Amino acid sequence: MSIPSSELYPVGNESDVVSERVPYFIEFEPDAAIAAGATDQVMHTIAWRDFVATKIGFSCDKVGFPTASYQPFKVMVEDVSASRQWQPHRWDITAYVGQGENSVQDLPHPWIFKEKTSIRVEFENISAFQTTPRLLLAGYLDIPPGMIPRG
Repeated sequence: MSIPSSELYPVGNESDVVSERVPYFIEFEPDAAIAAGATDQVMHTIAWRDFVATKIGFSCDKVGFPTASYQPFKVMVEDVSASRQWQPHRWDITAYVGQGENSVQDLPHPWIFKEKTSIRVEFENISAFQTTPRLLLAGYLDIPPGMIPRG
């Protein structure tokens, strides 16, 4: 969704405000469960302001027999417009953030996705079971000095 400048309004003297950081969360989840050994990708477009990612989280459905457990996945995160990837290959997200509930970690450094870019996340199921992964990027939208969206 693009917010035109007519939908923004000043909140004070621009010299009083460095920038407004509005919390923002993006969840990447495929439309269907991913089979063992298969891959799928999900895209999200950053429409109207730069998104600064500061945290990453991961979860998936518990599956398996005789005891259900969380399943490992590899991911690749790409800033499509800038043609930048976090790694030149898929990497084991569960090795970084862990498995289970509350599996969220700080990124090694904030990652800026410029406005009007698309973020593509590719999932590879490296487990023996079909399951649905969810990747969360948390951070903030960097709003220009003195401007916030109308609520």
